[in-house]
Amino acid sequence: MDHLEDAEPTLYYTPPPPSYVEASQCPAYVAGTPHPLTPPPSYVEAVGEPNGIPLYPYPILNIPNHITEVHQTQPVFVEQAIRSAPPQVLVVTQQEVRRRLGDGPTVTTCPFCQHRINTVVSYKPGAAAWGVCCLLTLLGFVCGVCLIPFCITALHDVHHSCPLCNKHIGIHVR
Repeated sequence: MDHLEDAEPTLYYTPPPPSYVEASQCPAYVAGTPHPLTPPPSYVEAVGEPNGIPLYPYPILNIPNHITEVHQTQPVFVEQAIRSAPPQVLVVTQQEVRRRLGDGPTVTTCPFCQHRINTVVSYKPGAAAWGVCCLLTLLGFVCGVCLIPFCITALHDVHHSCPLCNKHIGIHVR
């Protein structure tokens, strides 16, 4: 380690870079440099024809004089698995698209008794009736005026039921 500390750094001389004028002058454009009077030789003249075959700009397609047949055989191994599958049973079920229940009696199929029915409707106060009641109360309409929405069936929810089995089918919410 001592000899590395004792060694002096070696300095190399590098010449300064050329000035802008010197660097911008290309040797071909410097005054007094003559231009060559003849063009450079072509590739064939400079390199020559490879293997004595003349070079053409486009390939020449030659039709072969004779055709040789090539026969190759390779062993092929085929593995087949034979499985007996049980016969498939196809079950087709026809499902009726449920109609959207409206605000009046609707013709549909009861999901409980599977009969084609015309639903029985009953009107019960829902969120719309209660919302209008609260709004009227906030506006100061008390003393029975705020109860008017409970008498208007257009603000009630519509409950659909089956007339045969009396089961509840669905609700049309307003």
